[in-house]
Amino acid sequence: MNGLAGPLHGLANQEVLRLLKDLTAKLGPHPDKEAVRKYVQDTLASGKVVLGYGHAVLRKTNPRYTCQHFD
Repeated sequence: MNGLAGPLHGLANQEVLRLLKDLTAKLGPHPDKEAVRKYVQDTLASGKVVLGYGHAVLRKTNPRYTCQHFD
């Protein structure tokens, strides 16, 4: 029930890892702040999203919340 799965969460972890691997491949294992900033700006400018920073508002209540919520 606590796993990341379903149409709104499926592959979220894998996509973040893919982004981090790509960043590391392009910038090396210890990039400076400016290099990361440029990478993020270039990623956004290309129409892609930067995953792992915040969460969109869900369009409907997540059923896991309903199961776990105690009154």
